[in-house]
Amino acid sequence: MENKEVILIFEDDESQATTLYDILSNHGYYPVIADNFTRAQPLLPSTALALIDLRLSEKSGIDILQELKQANPAAEAIIITGFADTKSAIESLNLGAYAYLEKPVDPEKLLFLIKKALDRRTLYLAVQRREQEIKGLNVIASDILNERVLLMEEAEEKEKRLARLYQGINLAFHSLDPLEAGKELLPLISEITGANYASLTLVGQDLSEEKRTDYFREIKPFEIQPRARGMRHEILRTGQPLIIPDLTKQINPAPNPAISAASLKSLAGFPLKIKDTIYAFLFLYSLEEDAFAQHEEIIASFADLCAIPLRTTLYFREAEKARHIWESAIDNMRPGMVLMDRDRRILKANKAFSQMVRMPSDDLFGKKACTLVHGCPEPIKDCPMEKACQTGEPALITTKEPFLNIKKLQLRVIPIKEADGNISHFLHTFLDPKALYP
Repeated sequence: MENKEVILIFEDDESQATTLYDILSNHGYYPVIADNFTRAQPLLPSTALALIDLRLSEKSGIDILQELKQANPAAEAIIITGFADTKSAIESLNLGAYAYLEKPVDPEKLLFLIKKALDRRTLYLAVQRREQEIKGLNVIASDILNERVLLMEEAEEKEKRLARLYQGINLAFHSLDPLEAGKELLPLISEITGANYASLTLVGQDLSEEKRTDYFREIKPFEIQPRARGMRHEILRTGQPLIIPDLTKQINPAPNPAISAASLKSLAGFPLKIKDTIYAFLFLYSLEEDAFAQHEEIIASFADLCAIPLRTTLYFREAEKARHIWESAIDNMRPGMVLMDRDRRILKANKAFSQMVRMPSDDLFGKKACTLVHGCPEPIKDCPMEKACQTGEPALITTKEPFLNIKKLQLRVIPIKEADGNISHFLHTFLDPKALYP
């Protein structure tokens, strides 16, 4: 596949520049001879690699290297000179050059270093992309945490008796795993209500037990096996909480043998519901009779708190499923589509655009659409992007695109605005009517 990334050749010796140009173009690269730095300067932000002669008549190679790295930190550079010395080699490498070559240049060695330099650039861009993704996840996590803190504050205003319980909410909410939240909160609710044994159980769609976390206070831990017709079945039957003041007198449903053996005498059982569907159970047991009658409201609030991480987990699953469906739909649309930032750099592209510019989707991140579509680093004349920036409204043109050999290409730019009305991103579509109706 032809590599359309720009490789600038800073060489004022015409024969040397031509030799380098022929070597690169014959091996699938896209070289541009930069015999004049002023004219080449606009290409620096889109340059993948620069071959720089150390001694140029207009500007020193070291100065060009510094300006390249300032304009485009991801760009790589190889210094080439016929007057090598240790000081200049060390200086160029310290400034970020990938390698230092002496003239006459060995073509095989040059091509090897170019490949390695571009590989390092690809790795650098991948790391940058991952950092951007992590920043986005941090924003989402911050929003979720802020929402949870707000819920906590509202609950504190309604019920002052829950103050001690809410001291542990932040710890519990650091995890989207409801069982991890349960591990943090079960000790607190046990202390508040006097429960000696507390458990949080997640169930599957068939209501079979999936996972459970237990907490024992002032009693010896024990194993408990769920039963088909136990307390959980009674809650499922009624859909309501179950408060039993004296388990020793309970006949139907009878206490679990392990509960009786531990001399536990009272029970509070609550279902954790989301849209009338039970996804989990909270059970509290005490060595004292009628231990939970005065704490029913607190336990109900606690059950609601335990359901928040569970609800968030389910919503995340639905959101992830919806995201996959949406991306699949966008990917299968015939027009090429790209999402760009304010600097016109591609953040996401669909399959049609990838095929149009003949470049894998994973390699498109950070590149400029104008370079890939029009073969130039800056927008074309009458570019709809410029009009969209000025008016804040969608813009459309139809043009001939010789770079992609498309006789009639429809370009549309749709600005995406934030709540304050400022443009944050652009959706750019590229439609070849011939591709729709061959």
